[in-house]
Amino acid sequence: MIVSHDIKSVYVHTQKTGGTTITLILAEHAGAKIQRGHGWQSRHHQGPMHSPIPQGRLEEFADYLKWGFVRNPYDRWRSWWQILGRDTKREMIPMHSILRGVDRVGRFEHFERDLRDILAGLGVEVPTLPHCNPSVQHRALTAADADWIWNRDRRDFEQFGYDQESWREYA
Repeated sequence: MIVSHDIKSVYVHTQKTGGTTITLILAEHAGAKIQRGHGWQSRHHQGPMHSPIPQGRLEEFADYLKWGFVRNPYDRWRSWWQILGRDTKREMIPMHSILRGVDRVGRFEHFERDLRDILAGLGVEVPTLPHCNPSVQHRALTAADADWIWNRDRRDFEQFGYDQESWREYA
């Protein structure tokens, strides 16, 4: 998570949801000198990068906006597999477990609109959003992929309102 005391913000970083762009914006807003390279993002996070707000700290941030982003689980896994390969043993953390205790959730599908709205509410103006990790053409999902993702991340679908049949958009 990235805590910005000056704007009373706690950003909770979920994997494959635009977090590199958000980290860059928040770090630059805080006046950090950005030197991108291996591990650059973790220098701006408190605790492990993709982890929820610790239960014991929720009261500390009671008057802060606690926020993060979600992405259609089917598209999220396609992006993950594009980077690490379909047979990777490295798993993504379910979004619902990372975003517990947040006040506001933006959607990757409306990234620029939702991010600008959240940042405006925090008093942060960003004339041009950087696009840090542009997507490449992801491979199509199969029905077997969709079943696996649905069974693994069903709670993310339900909690964040994603349709089980939306996998066909990515087939």
